[in-house]
Amino acid sequence: MVPHEVSPDVVAMQAQAMGYPIIQKETTWGEFDNEFKATVRQLDRKDVEGGVVWGMIPPDSVLDHPRKIKKAKGLMTGRGWISKQLGEMGIKALFPLVDKTPEHLLADLMGKGFEVLIVVVNPLFVGEEWLGHRMDQDFIDFMAKLNREKGVHMMGDEYHTMVLDCPLFKKRIKILKSRKVSKDGYSILEISEAKLVAKD
Repeated sequence: MVPHEVSPDVVAMQAQAMGYPIIQKETTWGEFDNEFKATVRQLDRKDVEGGVVWGMIPPDSVLDHPRKIKKAKGLMTGRGWISKQLGEMGIKALFPLVDKTPEHLLADLMGKGFEVLIVVVNPLFVGEEWLGHRMDQDFIDFMAKLNREKGVHMMGDEYHTMVLDCPLFKKRIKILKSRKVSKDGYSILEISEAKLVAKD
């Protein structure tokens, strides 16, 4: 499985941009629990200082279409699942985002200079014109309106993103070749070639 449909090569490039090591495993939803535990056990405990930081599905997300329901049933998504998995290994789970609102988090990204690319959209809610678009105030305003009018979560599963640049990156990611494809009802920016370049 590929998180957010971003290729493993590009994810590895993000880690390289930060100067962090990365472990990548190919797995399925059915095997995810076992693979996750096996991978964490490979880590040197001295490298896990305070615990494992984890993002999570917002607590008010609505499981309103098959893709979400399938993931939720298979993974016990959210705080309970990761706390259980790590707790069984004696590791603390850290959730730095759980008490923050979507509006605050998105504004924080923009304020701190993150360059974020929209790489997946559900065209039933988020138009394909946003695919390949940099996240900006126009997009945040659009999602806020969608949230008010249709109850779509501002950071839910109707779109996915990837970070091209941020304060943690020593270099930024430049996309050289991509194309738009459809998969399971979603529109995806399939990135086939990218490289790290010096920051401006």
